[in-house]
This record gives sequence, C-alpha cells and structure tokens, in this order.
Amino acid sequence: MTSLDATQADERLVLTTPRSAVLLSLPIFLATAALGLWFIGQSTNFIDTAWSWLGVVFLLAGAAVSVVSLFRPTRLILTPEGFHLTGPFSPGLIPWGEVEVFTAYSEPAFLDADGLPVGGVPLYAVWRLYEASDSSKHMVSRLSRAADMPFDGALPRNIGLDPDALAELLEQWRVHYG
Repeated sequence: MTSLDATQADERLVLTTPRSAVLLSLPIFLATAALGLWFIGQSTNFIDTAWSWLGVVFLLAGAAVSVVSLFRPTRLILTPEGFHLTGPFSPGLIPWGEVEVFTAYSEPAFLDADGLPVGGVPLYAVWRLYEASDSSKHMVSRLSRAADMPFDGALPRNIGLDPDALAELLEQWRVHYG
C-alpha cells in the first residue's frame, strides 16, 4: 500500500508519506469518534461517559492531525550532511557521523496465561547514535535510552519503503557520507 515518492537531485533524496495512507486513517478516526459519541448517548454511568468523552477527544485530535498531514505529509530528507525527519516531533538534522547504525527492529509478542499473543512491536527502521554525539541529547534519544531501548529513534512505517529496505538505504547513506 505504500509507494515510493522520491526525488534525487544534487545528492538529495526525499521520501514522503503517501497521501493514500493518510486518507485511510481519516475516516477511521471519524467513524470511531462517532461510535464513541453513540456510546456516550447510551451510557448512564458517569465513569463510562467520562472515558468515552476522553476517547472522542483523542480520536478527533487524530483526525485533525490526519487533515494537517494531507497538506504537510511527513518527509524523510537525506542529504550528504545527514537525515531530517519532518513532523511534530522532529529531532532536526542528524549528521551521518553521529549515527552508529541503522537497522530494522521488532519485538515478538508473548503469550498470556490463556495462550493468546500479547504485546510485541512490529518491524520498524531504527537508528542508534554514538554515545557522545550531540544528537543523543535530544528528548527522543534521552527517553529511548532511559527506557533501555536498543535504539535512539524510529522512522514511520508508512514513509514509502518497508522497514528492512529503508534501514538498508539509510545504512548505505551513512556508510557513504559518514
């Protein structure tokens, strides 16, 4: 479902989230918010009503983010200096020389007491920074390290390439320009 929207000119590559991925999320957010409003109308319990309102607020916020993403989609910009992921929690430009490795990362689900799968992390392209790098002082990196994660940041799964291919592409750029 993802497509590669890339342009390469003057040693620059831009990968963009396909608008079709954003268009798919918008009706899902709106439909589930409408369902939440229906639950609110059916509820006679204050706690259920409060939780439903909270859910509706978050779903409508997700819909608003989807609308903004239609006009300003997330982009991954690769240059000889480094990579930059645009978006609300952007770490800024991360120089290639500060990145130790790019790889694909996932965690398997575990089985609960009933034998049903629980948790797990789907496959993502991630990066690990050198310990003393300037970029390792950013909030996302500090939070990842505080949580004892084996990476400093992760890239969106819908940026145009599957996680394995994206990690391989970024690793090639890191080796070439780092």
